Amino acid sequence: MKQKIAIVLSLAFLLSSCAKDTFEVKEISEEHPLSYHVEYIEDPTLTTTEEVLVEGEDGVEEIIHTIKYKNGMEMSREKTSTKVLKKPINKVIAIKP
Repeated sequence: MKQKIAIVLSLAFLLSSCAKDTFEVKEISEEHPLSYHVEYIEDPTLTTTEEVLVEGEDGVEEIIHTIKYKNGMEMSREKTSTKVLKKPINKVIAIKP
C-alpha cells in the first residue's frame, strides 16, 4: 500500500510540474477613515462650562496594494502607496478654566 501512495504522489508532482504556471499582478485600492482628534482650549470669557467651536470630521486615506498571484493563488501582498484623499478636521471645544 505504501508503494501505491508514493507512485500516485510522484505522478501528481510530475503532472503539476509539467503544467505551465500562470502569473498575475493586480493593484487594489482601499479607502480607510482617518479619525479626527479633539482639541480643548481654555476660554475665561465663556458663560457656560464648554462650547463646541468646530465640529470634527473624519478624513479618508487611500491605500494601494500590489498583489502577486501564481496559478490563481495569492503569493504576496505589498503596500505600495498611501495617499490622504481628505484630511480630518479636528473638533475644537472651548472650556471654562
